[in-house]
Amino acid sequence: PTDPAKSIPDGETARKQRRVLESLLQVGSGVASKPELDRIWDSLGSSDRGIRHAARAALEKQPVSDWKDRLSSENDPVISTAATIALARVDADQSASEIFAKATGIRYQQCESRQTRLDILRSITLALIRAGQPSSADRAKLIRWLDKIYPAQTPEENRDLSAIAAFLKAPFAVERGIQLLTNASGQEEQIGYALNLRFIKNGWTPELRRTYFKWFVLSGNYRGGARMSNFLSDIKKHATESVPEADLTP
Repeated sequence: PTDPAKSIPDGETARKQRRVLESLLQVGSGVASKPELDRIWDSLGSSDRGIRHAARAALEKQPVSDWKDRLSSENDPVISTAATIALARVDADQSASEIFAKATGIRYQQCESRQTRLDILRSITLALIRAGQPSSADRAKLIRWLDKIYPAQTPEENRDLSAIAAFLKAPFAVERGIQLLTNASGQEEQIGYALNLRFIKNGWTPELRRTYFKWFVLSGNYRGGARMSNFLSDIKKHATESVPEADLTP
């Protein structure tokens, strides 16, 4: 017979906390009171992933004007990243500069938690996707920040960093992306870097471009789902279209 499942210490307490937060998501729940908003905010830093997610969802439902100002003075990196992601999801058009400032103000390389580092990158990525190209001043600040932390410690971080660098057209995007591509061991990681490089038009040297297109020959032996071949062909097609006509081999 199967042994009975072991209960998780404090599991019932966590479930009750999550249900309270989820009640704020129900239709007709209205605007949270200050004590409720305080609970939401504090729950963003919970060690329980379910509570953190429910808190962020509840925060996103509240008027931005009720909680946005809290972010500037928040020092907890877990709460800060959760709230910054929430702000990017609901108000990126109006709050992009604040999102970038808060995210880059967290000491990225001193964050021991990989998840916190990934959440910093996620908040920036969301703001860029939803608000588009940043102002010249914000772009310059983001590129200076990237220059200090990219490449990072893990493939997951470098995947996101390479995408951000490419989006911002950072001057080092190509060189560092190709370096990561050539040093990556797994095909999934390599494909991620190749994908992020495909639309970059500037920053290439003849050697970097040769290295990039040689990779497509190597990737022809990769195995995956039924659409893997078409997916890789699309990456190569976009990469080829990004080569200036003057640089094309006759």
